[in-house]
Amino acid sequence: MVVDINEVALASAFENAYALEDSTLSGLVEIRVPGLLNNEEYELSVTAGQAMSAASPDVDLASMTIASAEVYRAMIDAFADNVAQKLK
Repeated sequence: MVVDINEVALASAFENAYALEDSTLSGLVEIRVPGLLNNEEYELSVTAGQAMSAASPDVDLASMTIASAEVYRAMIDAFADNVAQKLK
């Protein structure tokens, strides 16, 4: 499997204050399987809003910014979870 993160579109400081959920992590996922016709490739994007929707109830989403380690970790985890689901 090859994952090429091609873009991190982070909201501007102004947008960040009002629209954290618009920040996205995007990449090209290529699953290589023996045989020429078995390979699969798809573009995957995860927004911070999607990622944080699964956050622990203990997390205060109102105080989060794109620079928060929790937001970054949640986006990476959501991206990885989506790739793992596709492999099943």
